[in-house]
Amino acid sequence: MAPQGKFLVVGAGPMTVAPGFMVVGERSLQGAITGTPFAPERTLDFSVMEDVHPMIETMPLKCAAEAYAQRKSGGVKFRMVLLTMGH
Repeated sequence: MAPQGKFLVVGAGPMTVAPGFMVVGERSLQGAITGTPFAPERTLDFSVMEDVHPMIETMPLKCAAEAYAQRKSGGVKFRMVLLTMGH
């Protein structure tokens, strides 16, 4: 980890940390719980703030079987989104 780096722990389990390594490089260790109700909200806020847009492919809902087949075969490059009428 680089000096002034941050190590984010998102799992649970035993871990050993060398205090000298952390202090000398002014490094930090931080834990986070994933899957909280606030995580999706923060993610969406960030995407709006940074103008992030998903990379998706779309198909009409009536072609769901075809979309599923393409996904299973690896033919979908990004995320497949099924659209209902009017979209």
